[in-house]
Amino acid sequence: MHPPPMPRPHSDRSSHTVSKWTTPIPQCSLPRFVFGSPRRSLSSRKILIDADSPDTRALSLAEYRLLSARVAVGLQKMGVNPKDRVLCVTSNALCYPALLMGTVMAGCIFASGQPALNQAEFHRLISFSKPSVIFASRATLPVALQAARMANHPDDRIFVFDDDILDGCGEPEGPIQHWQTMVASEWEGSRFWYPTVISSQEYNSTIMLLFTSGTTGEPKGVELSHRNYIAAAMGYIRRISSHPAWKYSPRLGGPENVRVLGSLAINHSVGQRSYCAIFPRMGVPLYLMRRNDFRSICEAVERFQITDAIIRSSVLTSMAKNAPVCRQYDLSCLRRVEACAAPMSQFTKFKLESLGIGYVARAWGLTETGTITGPDPLRPPKSETVGQLNATYEGKVTDSSDPSLTLKTGEVGDIWIRTPGSTRGYWNNPAATEQVMGAGGWISTGDVGYVDDEGNWYIVDRKKDLIKVNGSHVSPVEIESVLLQHPHVCDVGVIGVAVNEDEGPRAYIQTYPKTSVSAEEIHELISEKLPPYKRLSGGISFIEKIPRNASGKVLRSELRQLAISELGDYLGNYHGTMVYNITEKETQPTIWSHINGSEGDILDRYCISELCKGWPVYRDASEWNHYRHLFVDKGAFVFTTWSGGLPIDDFIKTSIKGRANGDHIMHRENGTLVDLNPTTSRAIGKMKATITQRFNWDGGGDWKVVYIKLFYEKDRVTPADGQTVPKFDRAELEKYPKGYQYLAVAQAKLGHPILNDLPTMNNKAFYKLYEAMDAWMEARPVGDLLEIPKEASPRY
Repeated sequence: MHPPPMPRPHSDRSSHTVSKWTTPIPQCSLPRFVFGSPRRSLSSRKILIDADSPDTRALSLAEYRLLSARVAVGLQKMGVNPKDRVLCVTSNALCYPALLMGTVMAGCIFASGQPALNQAEFHRLISFSKPSVIFASRATLPVALQAARMANHPDDRIFVFDDDILDGCGEPEGPIQHWQTMVASEWEGSRFWYPTVISSQEYNSTIMLLFTSGTTGEPKGVELSHRNYIAAAMGYIRRISSHPAWKYSPRLGGPENVRVLGSLAINHSVGQRSYCAIFPRMGVPLYLMRRNDFRSICEAVERFQITDAIIRSSVLTSMAKNAPVCRQYDLSCLRRVEACAAPMSQFTKFKLESLGIGYVARAWGLTETGTITGPDPLRPPKSETVGQLNATYEGKVTDSSDPSLTLKTGEVGDIWIRTPGSTRGYWNNPAATEQVMGAGGWISTGDVGYVDDEGNWYIVDRKKDLIKVNGSHVSPVEIESVLLQHPHVCDVGVIGVAVNEDEGPRAYIQTYPKTSVSAEEIHELISEKLPPYKRLSGGISFIEKIPRNASGKVLRSELRQLAISELGDYLGNYHGTMVYNITEKETQPTIWSHINGSEGDILDRYCISELCKGWPVYRDASEWNHYRHLFVDKGAFVFTTWSGGLPIDDFIKTSIKGRANGDHIMHRENGTLVDLNPTTSRAIGKMKATITQRFNWDGGGDWKVVYIKLFYEKDRVTPADGQTVPKFDRAELEKYPKGYQYLAVAQAKLGHPILNDLPTMNNKAFYKLYEAMDAWMEARPVGDLLEIPKEASPRY
C-alpha cells in the first residue's frame, strides 16, 4: 500500500477524460463473443490449463464450448427456466468457465459466491438470490447443504462441483449427486444452438450476478448484461493488445509467446472476466492455480515460463518481503504484472522488479464496472498511478460537496466513471442503485483521487474510509504504507476512532512470527514520516491477523467492531508486544534475527554484539590498535558521510589527522542486534546510535549537530545551550540529499568534502545495500559495495 504523490498544481484542463484507445463493442450474446457461432471451427490449442495437472487436465477453446453447451442442455432438461438463477460456490476449478457460459447459453442468470462463507452468510445468499440450482465444491458442500435446507431448497437441485467430470469419475457426496449426472452427452451438446445475435432488450438484460466485497456491510448483487460484460472485456483487450507480444497468430488461434498465470480467485470480478471471457477470446493459454501463496506463484512462473500475470497486491507484498526466497526461482520470463484488489507500495514494485520481473504496475477497477484503468503497455509505468483509462471508459473528478462541479486536472475529489461496461444496478436493491448512479450514465466509484494532464489516474483512498482529523482528511492507505516499511510489520489496517470529540487514526498491526515491535517504535516511525495530524492519536493494537476478504481488501468494518470492544466509551492506547511461536506446519520467511537459537548461537551473538560495540568505544577513545583489531586483515572498509568508503587503514589515518586538527565526533550506542546464519558462518550487526559532531558556527555560538540513523534516516540541529537556534542557508542545505543535509553543511564547514550520493530512504543505494546484506547472509556474491549508484532521482 502506498499513497499517490501529492498532485502538481492543476492546469486549466478539465478532469473529464476519455480513453485514448477506441474499440467497437459487438452487439451479440456473450457466448458468441467468446466462441463465435455454434458451428465455427475452433482451435485445438489448450487454453485453460490446470497448473497442478497440466498434462491431463486442460481444455481447448473447442472443448470449452462443447462442455458449456452440454451444461446448457442439461439445465434445460432439468426444467430450469430462462432468467432462473444458477448459484456456484467453489474455489478455482477448470470447469467453472463452462458452468458459467452454459448457464448463459441456457438463458439463465449465473450467480457466484465466495467459498469461505459461513452457514448464516450462505443462507442469506440463497434467500437473496433464490437459485433454482446450486453447485458447490466438496469443501463448501457441508455448509451449503445446511444453508440450503434452512431455505427449503431441495437436495436434488444441489450438485457436487469439481473437475472430476473431465475424467468421467465424478462421485456423489452422500445424497448429493455429482454434477456430471446433470450434464448432457457430447452428442447433445454438439447439436445445441445457442443464441448469437440477440435483440436490444436481451442484449441489455441481466445474465450475471456478482456479489461485491462487502467491506462495510452486506454484499450487494451487481447485475451485468451481455453488453456490460462484453464492453468491459473489449476495453481491457484493446489496451493490452496494443503491445506487439499480444499479436494474434492465425496458426495458433492466439498470441504466440504469451502465457498467463491464473492466480486470482475465479469468483473475483477480475478473475472471472479474465478466465471465462477475455483470455479465451484472445486464444491465450492460461494456467489456473488453486493455491496463490507466493511460493506457488514463483514455482508456476518458472515451470510454465509465464509471461503475464494479474496478482493480488497482498500476495505481491508477501513476495517482496520474501525476496531472498523468490530469488531461488528464475522469474525473468515474467514480463508484465498487474497488481489488483488493493493498493500496492512502490517499495514492493521496486523489490519485485529487482527479482528480474519486467515491470509491475497497478490496475484499478470495481465489480460494478470491470477493470477501469491499467498501465500503457508501450510506456514504462509511471510511479504511484493506477494507469490510464481502458477503451470504452471515460472519467471525471467532481467536488466532494457538489457532484455537479467538475474539477480540473490535479485537483482531488470524487471519481466518477461512465462506460457501457458498468452495472445495470444492484439486484432487488433500488436504494443502493440510486446511491451510485448519477445523471447522464455516470457511476460513482466511491474513490477519492485525481487525474494528471497526461491522463494518468491516482487513487487517494476509498471515500468511506477517509478519517477526518480536525477538518482535514487523512487516508488510512497512506498511514498503512508507512507502517509496512517496518521490517517486522507483516500486515496492517487503519481506521478512524473517536478522540476528544474529534476523530483520529487507530492502527491494527500484525507482526511476523518470531518478531516483535513496540508501540513506541510505531509511534516514532509515524512521527518521522508524517505530520502531526496524521499520527496515531487513536492508538495502536497488535492482533494476530488482519481481517481481509477473499479479494484481499481490509475488512475495516470488523476492525471498527474490534475497536468498540477494546475502547468502549473511552479512548485508551494499547501498548504492548506480542511474540508468536512458529509451529512445524507453518511456512514462514527466513528469520536471522536475535533471541532465537542454540546456546552456541546465543554465545556467538553476544561476541558479535561486543565486537560491534567496540567500534564506537575504541574510535572515540582514539585506541587505534584496539580499533584496528576489530577488523579483518585485508578487505575491510568503513563508510561515512565525509569519507565515503575507505580501506580501514586509510580511515584510521584520516581520523588521526582529523583529531589533530581539533575534529571531535562522539558515538552513543543505544542498542545492538545481530543477524546470524550459523550454516554460512555469516552475521550482520545492526546498531542504533547517536552521532554528535561539535563545530563552531559564525556568530560565536557553540553548537552540536545530531545525526540519528535508524532503519530510516533523518538529521537535525540541536543548539548546545538549548535556546539559540542557528539559521542555515536553504540553498546550501539543498545541495545535499534529505537525510543528512545539516550534517553535510556542518562537516563541509569543517573542510571535509561531502559525497552527494550516499544511501538514504529515498535512494536506490539504500536498497542496494540491503540486498547486499541478504546476499551476504546466504553466502551469495555480494558485489562491490563501493559501486553505489549515483541516481539523483528516486526510481519509485
